[in-house]
Amino acid sequence: MKSALPSYLVVNPRAAHGHVFKAKETWWCRPKVRSWLQTHDIRLLVTDSLEDLATTLEGLLRQHETMNLLSYGGDGSQHHMVNTLMRQGALQNTKARLALRWMPLPGGTGSDFCRHFNMSLKLEALTQRLYSKGSPIDVGEVTWRSPKKDHDTHTFFINSCSFGIPAEVSRLTQSKRYNKLGRLKYFLGALSALRNYQPLNMPKQEGLRHDGPYAAVIVANGKYFGGGMQIAPRAQVDDGLFDLTWVEDASALHWATRLPRVYGSHLEDISKIHLSKHQRLHFPLNRSEDRIDLDGETYTGFIASVQNLTRQLTMI
Repeated sequence: MKSALPSYLVVNPRAAHGHVFKAKETWWCRPKVRSWLQTHDIRLLVTDSLEDLATTLEGLLRQHETMNLLSYGGDGSQHHMVNTLMRQGALQNTKARLALRWMPLPGGTGSDFCRHFNMSLKLEALTQRLYSKGSPIDVGEVTWRSPKKDHDTHTFFINSCSFGIPAEVSRLTQSKRYNKLGRLKYFLGALSALRNYQPLNMPKQEGLRHDGPYAAVIVANGKYFGGGMQIAPRAQVDDGLFDLTWVEDASALHWATRLPRVYGSHLEDISKIHLSKHQRLHFPLNRSEDRIDLDGETYTGFIASVQNLTRQLTMI
């Protein structure tokens, strides 16, 4: 059985800091997977850089107005895939983007966006997704400014935008000494970040009970981040709203003793953690060294606003 649409599997061999590619039996190289790709007429494309990814997608979009685009990688890989798609000249209107059928596959250390949907790499499940109708999903847009630039930058995210402790964890876990720890690196990174974090002071706005200080602010499209932490238990990716989770400042000991519960399903029962829903948020940070985490990728600058772009991509 072959899809009526042209289909491509784009893989990122550097997902999970290269461990995906270094594995003895890389998923897309397995004989059963190769056979599945051939059966469904899916062409394999291996990209070696973000520039290569952009060039590859530009070429595909010149050939096809619609297609099945499977992307294998972790949250960072899916982040760059979504940003590349949202910035493509051929996809500048929503109708054109919705004609593209995007199929993310979990292939990194965290894969938290895929965890939201309990996605599997079982070939039977992938076949069902490939021939499904698909559903439109929301995309987040962050307007921010780097201290090295004098103009605003627009960056997109598919799963979460956060600052405070989560952004510091993201920075720490990108170092080589965390590479071999798997998902455990996020928990250990959080313990390390708690020792030296600086609380955030945010201007008061609708949905926030006071103006800080905060230990963490997470604007979530999906339910999970940080390697399985259910940070937004009520999140939906197609409701046109973000789930805002903001964490009050407290001692490092306070949060260190509650961290295991945050990885469970008891978030709403933990004191000093508050949840609300928003379509747009304004979060000007007050120090140029503040870090912003978008889908596990770290940026540095002043964040101006976060906006929910409703139903921008069709996901299968």
